[in-house]
Amino acid sequence: MPIVKVTKQQAEAYNKSRNWMASDTLTDEEIARQIAENPDAAPELTDDWFNRAAQMEGPKVTRRGRPKAAVTKKLVSLRLDRDIIEKFQSTGRGWQSRINDALRWHLQK
Repeated sequence: MPIVKVTKQQAEAYNKSRNWMASDTLTDEEIARQIAENPDAAPELTDDWFNRAAQMEGPKVTRRGRPKAAVTKKLVSLRLDRDIIEKFQSTGRGWQSRINDALRWHLQK
């Protein structure tokens, strides 16, 4: 949509020509119909719309979630005995990191 420059007098004349109170008499259905008929209308900003929207930082799309760590990890599939997994899981959140720490400790011995 182009930006249009108007003088103060032009803006005042436009405002006087509009019946701004008329919009208070519109029903929700009439407002929805007018939005649907206007191809330039913005979408309804629902929670779903915000959940699907890209987050921007200036012209760049930012990623959601935790930022990448300085040292990234590699996803592997590893078979361990059930009792070992249960023991680490019983210690609560972060049990996979504790397995990583235990392996690192063992390698440094």
